[in-house]
Amino acid sequence: MSGPPPALGAHEGEAFYDGTVALASGTMAVTSDAWQTEPLTNGLKFVVVEKGELICKLPNRPFDRITGPCICAIWNKGENEAIQSFRSGGLLPFTKVALSAPAVEQRLSADFDQLRQVFGLENTSTPHLSVAAITRPVRVLCAQIATCSMTGAARTLYLSGKALEIAAHVVSAFETVPVLAEPRLSTSDMEKVHLARDILVQRLQNAPGLAELGLLVGLNSRKLQAGFQRAFGESVYAYVQALRLEEAHRLLLEGEMSVSSIAYHVGYSPAHLSVAFRKKYGFSPRTLRE
Repeated sequence: MSGPPPALGAHEGEAFYDGTVALASGTMAVTSDAWQTEPLTNGLKFVVVEKGELICKLPNRPFDRITGPCICAIWNKGENEAIQSFRSGGLLPFTKVALSAPAVEQRLSADFDQLRQVFGLENTSTPHLSVAAITRPVRVLCAQIATCSMTGAARTLYLSGKALEIAAHVVSAFETVPVLAEPRLSTSDMEKVHLARDILVQRLQNAPGLAELGLLVGLNSRKLQAGFQRAFGESVYAYVQALRLEEAHRLLLEGEMSVSSIAYHVGYSPAHLSVAFRKKYGFSPRTLRE
């Protein structure tokens, strides 16, 4: 819970606009899928995820499953944290560009209304996450940053320029992201959503992923997610986690299984169950055994 996995070959630079723009890039070696906390940047941060997968939870927002290649834009004001879990067993290349809140609100004041619509800047207390497809110019810029051989002041100036270029291309990419209308859901579609829910209950220990679940009930992923939001008020992933924790709580009260056995029974590792259980109920699973 001390932050993201270590980055290999990472470098950082921030030396323009009085330190209001920051750059970091590298490759994370992911060795665990344990949940970790990370303070959110106070401002607008762009994260280029070139490959890999993570699950992110922002305050007052459902769990988001993020799969590269993609670009994430996170707007935050105030002292907020995110929790995240990376799929273990691989490398996750990344590039981050952060613009401080004053930089966005003051230096980009002429375009603030436009940015507010694109990135949810009207949210002053709740962080806002947007995701878009990665573009070729952004890929090229990330590669240039990763292979920069300059040193000293020349390196700082070079990376500063590349960071601003990435920010410009990301803003352009999000401006052109089509807004998708909420899919129409028929009575038959909603019946399939409830069937999907039954499958998750029956296969809680090894719950199918979103794509597999959609195939099992005959719905595409977009309709399935929309149906879960309509029927149960949360995403498929969040619903599965809630089911697992509720079942774990019930089994703990029964007292017939060990904490480790319960964790594996509901599809968690013991450590993962402890973290998730504490976040939901405010105490550890072992507290119910004391």
